[in-house]
Amino acid sequence: MAQNRIELIGRVVRAPELRTMPNGTPVLRLLVDCGEAGERLPLELVMRGERARELAGLRVGQQVRAEGRLRARGGPAPLSLRQQLEVHVTHLSTMSDVNADCGGPAATLQVKV
Repeated sequence: MAQNRIELIGRVVRAPELRTMPNGTPVLRLLVDCGEAGERLPLELVMRGERARELAGLRVGQQVRAEGRLRARGGPAPLSLRQQLEVHVTHLSTMSDVNADCGGPAATLQVKV
């Protein structure tokens, strides 16, 4: 059985966008930079459900912690140059101000096959 799991910490670099699907489910999209000092690694996060509505007030510059799975968007499979990776989030939380100054953002990717 394959496992696809990602945990990351990063800063919000684009204001969150909250939309509602035709069935009424809220969907939140935001861009988070997870790069080490001096590099950029922007990842798009997607979250569905009522928690998405609660987190729509996130601000640019806020540090967040997310858990979820990677998913390719656009273009035919397997992964092509036209596809983008996005993180489908299962848990998203803001980092406390105390933890925000403890070093740069970091990302950990765990994919088991």
